[in-house]
Amino acid sequence: WTTGEFCQYCKAGSYGNATSPEGCRGCNCNEHGNTALGVCDTVTGVCYCQDNTEGPTCNKCKKGYYGDPRRGGTCYFQCMARGMLTSWEPQGLGSRLAEMSAWESRQGPPSRECLWIISPHDLHNKTEVSSVIQLVIDPDISVTCGDNSVYVYDGLPDFVSMGTHQSQVLGVFCTQDTIYPVTVEARSGMMTVHYKQGDPLEGFNASVTVLTCPDRCPRNRVCRQGACVCPEGTTGPDCSDQLCSNNCTA
Repeated sequence: WTTGEFCQYCKAGSYGNATSPEGCRGCNCNEHGNTALGVCDTVTGVCYCQDNTEGPTCNKCKKGYYGDPRRGGTCYFQCMARGMLTSWEPQGLGSRLAEMSAWESRQGPPSRECLWIISPHDLHNKTEVSSVIQLVIDPDISVTCGDNSVYVYDGLPDFVSMGTHQSQVLGVFCTQDTIYPVTVEARSGMMTVHYKQGDPLEGFNASVTVLTCPDRCPRNRVCRQGACVCPEGTTGPDCSDQLCSNNCTA
């Protein structure tokens, strides 16, 4: 954990006093420390948090997010009437926490209507590089089929914008008749997720990843013709499924 001509400094990713008997020890940032900044302060050990976490060890979610970020867990962007996710970094969204003030004033149980617009680009900038937005709905989904299903769109649907952005439905998801996790991808550079929650005990969580060549392809994908794709012979959301050789003709 030390560096320098005389091993007198703590390396990035560690903290302490390299010249003392205690020496240096690894940062404890629950896998959310920013490596570009050195993970944590080399003297105090206070973490440089990312992934929408905060606290000395990145053990809490920022305001507006919920979850358990300990041991690398995800913080989910809460339900909002119109929430924007613009980060290039992997992140989460979900309906299990919401801003309730607007609903609590109504008579009867609250009905949460959640809308997330995911776009790592400036919506008005046509020169941005193309990217694929990947959404994975977690297995803990509890959503009754019908009006309360989770609707996922590639682009902006008409009820959000009547502008030039076209959209198509990528899927309508609920608990029944589907094996989770489920992965969908938007290729327009924008994705919209809409969910109206009638039962406060129901809800879902999902994770979002932006795939962009060549710098933001996951390690299990390769950049080919401007797209992050699975290596030849593999397929699936994480490229773990093997394709049969010779297009299954052998």
